[in-house]
Amino acid sequence: MKPLEQAVHALICICMATDVLAVPLPVWIKRITASMELDVSILTITDWYAIGLTGFLVLLALRRAIRIILRCICPLALRRLGRRISQWAVRCLAYRGPFRRGSSVDIITWAHILIFLSYLTSNLSCIIIGAGDVAEACSRAGKLAFINLIILYIDPCLDFIASVLRFRLRVQRRIHAGAGYVVAILSTIHAVGAFSRHGWSAIDQGHNLYATLALAGIYFILIPIRTFPSWIPYEMLLSIHHLVAGWLGFAMWRHIPTDSQFSLIFLYVVAGIFLGSLTWQVGETVYRNGWWFQSVSLSQNGSYDYIQVRMTLRKPVKVEPGQYINLWIPLGPLSGLQSHPFTVANWSIRAQTELKVFVGVNRGLTSKLQDAVKRGLKSNIGLYMGPYGATIAMKGYETILLVATGLGVVAVAPYLQGLVHATRAHEIRSAPVHLIWHIPSWSRSLLPSFFSSIDRSCRASTCGF
Repeated sequence: MKPLEQAVHALICICMATDVLAVPLPVWIKRITASMELDVSILTITDWYAIGLTGFLVLLALRRAIRIILRCICPLALRRLGRRISQWAVRCLAYRGPFRRGSSVDIITWAHILIFLSYLTSNLSCIIIGAGDVAEACSRAGKLAFINLIILYIDPCLDFIASVLRFRLRVQRRIHAGAGYVVAILSTIHAVGAFSRHGWSAIDQGHNLYATLALAGIYFILIPIRTFPSWIPYEMLLSIHHLVAGWLGFAMWRHIPTDSQFSLIFLYVVAGIFLGSLTWQVGETVYRNGWWFQSVSLSQNGSYDYIQVRMTLRKPVKVEPGQYINLWIPLGPLSGLQSHPFTVANWSIRAQTELKVFVGVNRGLTSKLQDAVKRGLKSNIGLYMGPYGATIAMKGYETILLVATGLGVVAVAPYLQGLVHATRAHEIRSAPVHLIWHIPSWSRSLLPSFFSSIDRSCRASTCGF
């Protein structure tokens, strides 16, 4: 008898002694053991893809721990070989691309193209390999599109999930966009296959009508934001994006056949991951804000080109150089639904009780903030989410070059403050630091406040700046 059966046998004997269970022992044991055994032969290629994708995401989240383990168990020669391959990949793939420099798509590198093509090829292979006919291949495309939604619905806020997975926000956005394009391609294959078999009569069925509306929503989400009119605020477009994404989830739930148990289970898993990460994010935000609103003070320069926001915190928070927060300040019905990312302009070796940000005025929330300050608003309430983003280690360099334009110096100032403190505390070796700052005429009013903060950091080597 197997150990599992022995344990169940002992439990059932106790239950039978107390007249709780009246089912014959052998039958009940067989049912339990049969339910706990997974029949691998019934898994399809799309099921294996779902398992592999989930495992890959788990390994991706644990990549730092895996790197430490490999560093301990791998020989020195193998580590050197891996380092050389990594340097070659960065030099030849990550920093080079097929498009002309200065074009609107020059940010696409060979690494982006190879990763996307590998991702798309793996999905297309799962469609083609072992497919009996075109109908089966198109059906697989629909299942794969549904499975890849786990990448898109892993969290409602890319900033938060990038911070949890320790990705740069730029990388997380590209992953999100790449998964969206693959889902659109697979959904199109699935829809074309259904239309070729049933024609326009397929839309007469309720679940196919929801699928058609979902496909239209996917195409709408893929439209680049820059193609919309410039007078539409970015925050409004982002809210529309979230609403359409919520509609897609509902439409796909209505489209899935009720007899497709695996798809329904996977849908509930995706919904559970989404709700779990949303609950985590909301709980962390409420906790960091001290369970209440923060006090916000507003000030501006003479020409109202930028606004300085000071947020006094109820609960101190540690902010690393280069990190940013999502700031929420209610200024009206629409602004109450908007938040905006701002880089934190001050740094301290300890947890800070005050955060400073400089707001460049454009459209949307920043324009409303400018109008409110012009009307005499000096203080308000607010909340923040974060801090998000990764910091760049400044140790081990012989020369440090910092480049900024206009308000971009706000992201540079915390690094300078941290370098001053680390040098005076003998944490790092003193190295030449060069700052190249392109200043438009309106940014010259930043000079006094910027250099005064650096001067304070030079005079206070052990306290916060």
